[in-house]
Amino acid sequence: MNDDRSASHPAPTMTSGEEAAMRLAGLRWETTVSEARLGPTTHRVIQPARAFTHATLHLHDRYAGISADKTDAAALAAAWWLAARSPRSIVHLPLRSGSACDAHDDARPHDLVLLHRTLGFRTADWKAVRGALTRPRPHTIEVGPEPFPELPDVEHHRIHHREFNDHLRWRTAADTLFVIGTRTAFDRQGHLFRALVEEAPADRSRYPATHWCIEVDLGRKGTDRRNPSMYLHVECCDRHW
Repeated sequence: MNDDRSASHPAPTMTSGEEAAMRLAGLRWETTVSEARLGPTTHRVIQPARAFTHATLHLHDRYAGISADKTDAAALAAAWWLAARSPRSIVHLPLRSGSACDAHDDARPHDLVLLHRTLGFRTADWKAVRGALTRPRPHTIEVGPEPFPELPDVEHHRIHHREFNDHLRWRTAADTLFVIGTRTAFDRQGHLFRALVEEAPADRSRYPATHWCIEVDLGRKGTDRRNPSMYLHVECCDRHW
């Protein structure tokens, strides 16, 4: 977490001049489920039922940036939790049409897709899948009681081992950034999104001028040319938080 203060979930009420504590556990996220058939394969796609109002993803040379309000930050955290636990689904977040608070002249808006590595999805097929989706069905997601539990120390040390393979891969196709990994890979950095939901509102209430963001590691550190190291930078929008 890049604390230029810290990160958390939407807190709509105020208590003693500060925002009431919020929890990611039990958060309900309204989504839709659609399907697309390509050849012999049927793809299940989960999308938010409510469009993102402010969050927009812009892809830069070394990082992808999202500037979010409290509601969109909560949806991002719920989507990250869901992706870790949905090995047969594609979690699609349409982030190309938000308010572009973090826009830069050299950055192009992208959608975000989160999916399991075991799904074996070909990112080159995404444009066809996106264009063949069936009529969406409403579906409510409820985040479990202990989202992103603390990993044991041995898991944190594994990242330095040569055979470590639980990093998050990334790809781009059809104006979409794909983040691909195992449940362990998503969970390993899930605490950042939990912080975005549970810590940021109170911190921003106490220190409104502070920059609050998280940085999620993507790719493999070192010389992997196919999946070089980059990061996903999610910040609290100064104008809409």
